[in-house]
Amino acid sequence: MKRNEEKIYFMNKKQLLAIFHYNIQLIYKTYTNLSLTKLANKLNIPSSTLSRFIDEKNDILPQTQTLYRISKSLGISMDMLLTEKLNKKQLPQIFPFKVHREEEKRIKRYLCGKVSEGCQESFKLYYLNTDLSGNRELIHEGELQVLAKSENEESEYFVIADFGLNIEHKKKKHYEGDISISAYHVYMNLKATGITKERLLIVLYDQISDSSYKGGLGLLISISRGLKRAPCAQKIILSKNPFGQNEKEEILPQLLKCNGQISLLQITEEQDQEVYKMLPVL
Repeated sequence: MKRNEEKIYFMNKKQLLAIFHYNIQLIYKTYTNLSLTKLANKLNIPSSTLSRFIDEKNDILPQTQTLYRISKSLGISMDMLLTEKLNKKQLPQIFPFKVHREEEKRIKRYLCGKVSEGCQESFKLYYLNTDLSGNRELIHEGELQVLAKSENEESEYFVIADFGLNIEHKKKKHYEGDISISAYHVYMNLKATGITKERLLIVLYDQISDSSYKGGLGLLISISRGLKRAPCAQKIILSKNPFGQNEKEEILPQLLKCNGQISLLQITEEQDQEVYKMLPVL
């Protein structure tokens, strides 16, 4: 265990909060040439979050992801932000990590090409699904593309996705939709082009990087296609480079399961009715 990690282990929340508040105040007072909004952009966090941290009445420690963004932007370890009172000499004169928080620039990291020119490099999709017997879960594959439309289009970016590409006996499902972005996450809202018009949502972490998005783990929210169609959620992996057969058989199934056991969180109609009957009556 490293020295700073040992400190965190023995410090209570009040002590950690006091040091973090001291450091965040120091950061704010050091970069007086930057407005709160511009400093928040440099730290890769929302201005509302920075404003809350600066407030002396704040009693909430930053989430790990927020702490990671601040530390990476400053070139300082997360442990130091919580366990050591920094001085101005430890803060960079120039931020070592250039972050583009503008929505358009961030979305461009996910682009695979232009509609007019076609896809240059699509994302490979990997998710778990049951076989025909319903007893065994297998890796299913798909492809996803984020394309830029022409400038006169109402929606600037266009997402298309195909699921079930590696399953011979199943007809692939084709979806189209759009992409949007929040402070920390990416949302791909897709609709099936068939008769059912089914929808699904893919949610990803917006990783801190200046380079194009290479892949990661996300959440897929959709409707199960069993005898009783029910809202469900499961993990999904995106990757610009395809995984090998051994990885698909041995490693990916474990990454895609929740708690190493199940891959699908499903809400049944019976569960919905049970909650409905318990709703308070005015």
